[in-house]
Amino acid sequence: MTKQFKPTIKRRIRHPGEIFKQQFIVRYNLKIQDAANKLHINRVQLSRFLNGHDAVTVTLARKLEVATNVSAEYWLNRQARFNLQEAQRQQQEVQAESLFG
Repeated sequence: MTKQFKPTIKRRIRHPGEIFKQQFIVRYNLKIQDAANKLHINRVQLSRFLNGHDAVTVTLARKLEVATNVSAEYWLNRQARFNLQEAQRQQQEVQAESLFG
């Protein structure tokens, strides 16, 4: 028996780049180039992350942890939640069958 699952999205989950931008770049009035230098990445990479075009990688999450004192796990979890939300938004219905009968 096939069941349809219609996920509900209660509130928009922000991309981790948007969170980083608001909580650190804007709050502390940092220049993108200066932040990129501190993270040891180039300005384009940081800009793509801040604008939601690139995901948090394990390496970037570890760099963010060192730079912000916010755990790499936090950044990776935020990215996973964002990715799931985007998948649900793009494909509202998923058909699947139970593994248990």
